[in-house]
Amino acid sequence: MTDIEIPSRPGTAILSDAVGALSLWGLIALLAWVPLPLGSARPWAWGALTAATGLLVLLRAAGDFIAQDSSELPARLTAPAAVLFALALAWAIFQCLPWAPAAWQHPIWAEAEKLMPGLGLLPTISVDPNASRTAIFHLATDAAIYRQGEGVVAFGSKVTTVPHWPGCITGAGNAAAGPLFAPALGRLFSTWDLMIDGWTNAIQEIQNLAGAFELSHATIIMAGISEKRGPESFTFQTTLTLPPGTTAEEAEASPYYQPPFALVKLPDHICTPVPPPAMSIAANFEGIATNDDPDVCVWSLRKVLEMQRQMPLPDGVGGIGGWVELTTVSAEGVTQRVLRSWPEDKIGGPLRPKPINWPRWHIENPKPKRGAALRVAK
Repeated sequence: MTDIEIPSRPGTAILSDAVGALSLWGLIALLAWVPLPLGSARPWAWGALTAATGLLVLLRAAGDFIAQDSSELPARLTAPAAVLFALALAWAIFQCLPWAPAAWQHPIWAEAEKLMPGLGLLPTISVDPNASRTAIFHLATDAAIYRQGEGVVAFGSKVTTVPHWPGCITGAGNAAAGPLFAPALGRLFSTWDLMIDGWTNAIQEIQNLAGAFELSHATIIMAGISEKRGPESFTFQTTLTLPPGTTAEEAEASPYYQPPFALVKLPDHICTPVPPPAMSIAANFEGIATNDDPDVCVWSLRKVLEMQRQMPLPDGVGGIGGWVELTTVSAEGVTQRVLRSWPEDKIGGPLRPKPINWPRWHIENPKPKRGAALRVAK
């Protein structure tokens, strides 16, 4: 199997990537610098911070303009928060202006006028307009630092291997769950069979780990080789949180939705998230036969990932990208290899894949013929 050749990217995309990376690393450097000048609590330090933040905002806007794109979340999600923030900022600004009705003005201004008549004071709601203006700059600077987009923070493998079982651990939800649980389970159990048979002895430690790190919801999937039963996989979840886009009725009807930390055996083939029927039809997806030739299975798995990458996901879930990694567990050990990468996915940018022309995809990625690998080996 070969990956399709990725055409060279236009100069504007390269420039946009460079500007985006510069703004991201500039923000990281700025946040690292903030505590150093006395916590940036002095006017000169905060002034420098405000100016630097403004430059980073302009830099990020320039990158989005060059790319003619934006990684911001949908307006329906950001608009309510933006309106509330704008109202709070407008109210703060209004308190510094001498336009408020006399009944709203702070009473200290009337007392000052009695004690020092003729000074031409400009009464405001705020007792100290200069301090209020400084606070407004603080508020605006803080808000500008937060990134609204579902930008990629980093790429990394979602599978943690446990070679001495042999087995591996992955999952959906909180990405820290796999790397957190795998070392603990690998330390507690020397083989896969001992881990499955002694799961009730591991529950307390796994629960303690999840509690100590305040782990949010995760669905863990573990695959391994049993000396008694052969290849198999199990799952458990850390909370009763419903999967995105799933109703309570759907979850309760599934035999795999069980109480937290209950170990549930999985079938030979699972897929999450499941592509909608319309996408499966468009991609001419024939399903995956686990007893098929390895090259055919790998080709089908790669198509599934392309379908999942294209499917609309619930708000806030992010997306599928970076690369396709195949983890193979056998009695001899665990191997991993990258089947496909997407160079257009960049750190700091959103995961927004271009639509796939499936007829062309099938031409560029022909399905391996059954038995081809065996004939080559002979």
